[in-house]
Amino acid sequence: MRKTLGYLGLARRAGKLEIGEDGTCGAIRSRKAKAVFLARDAAENSRRRATNLAQVHDIPVYTVNATKAELGHAVGRDLCAMLAVCDAGLALAAAKTLESNQ
Repeated sequence: MRKTLGYLGLARRAGKLEIGEDGTCGAIRSRKAKAVFLARDAAENSRRRATNLAQVHDIPVYTVNATKAELGHAVGRDLCAMLAVCDAGLALAAAKTLESNQ
């Protein structure tokens, strides 16, 4: 999980990250999002909204084994339930680290 959070922090520093429900859903709708990452304790309604919208636009959704506080800390916020990575390479790298941990 540490590497995944590192890639998400890198995406933020590169300006390739949309944070929060509004930013994430906006990036999905505009097709800028390459992948969506959810905290394990994200609210069910928020999780369902982002997942359904991403599914319509064929964007992968991953649940990170991190709390909202841990995910937020990785991207420079207090809390973060969801975010969208808007760079294909960073999205792929973060997703691969998640898949290798399972």
